Amino acid sequence: MGSIDFTTWVASPRGNRVEPDVVMASAGDTKLYLADAGNTCDGAMMTATLTRTGLRPSEDPTQFVQLVNLWPALDATGPIKIKVGYQRKTTDAVTWGPDITFDPATKDHLGQSGAVNATGRLLAVHFSSDTDASWELGSYGIEFNVKGRY
Repeated sequence: MGSIDFTTWVASPRGNRVEPDVVMASAGDTKLYLADAGNTCDGAMMTATLTRTGLRPSEDPTQFVQLVNLWPALDATGPIKIKVGYQRKTTDAVTWGPDITFDPATKDHLGQSGAVNATGRLLAVHFSSDTDASWELGSYGIEFNVKGRY
């Protein structure tokens, strides 16, 4: 078994941290990866996603609603992709709309970046990035219209 030289590691800004780091080992290429340092995996961009399905804005489970806008409280170093979707019932697969590129540095809500339209009993939202952008979602608000029972 080999040895590891920690000289560079301890001299780096991460070397004197109090909180523990998450380290992953790869048996395939015999490397250690630091899980929370950057947006690449050995130089390749990673895809980061966050999905919420089964949103029921109406208290009445038979009520259809139309999502017309999304207000993300998003802190990001660049644009990310957001898409919205819907379900008619919980056992249905989500029907997703197209990806909408959203830049929180220039936009406040998703409607400023593209058409937001999803109608169903249950709503869904999907955030993703596949570039070297760091992002953190604090919360989001939705704007919807009640459509009726079908």
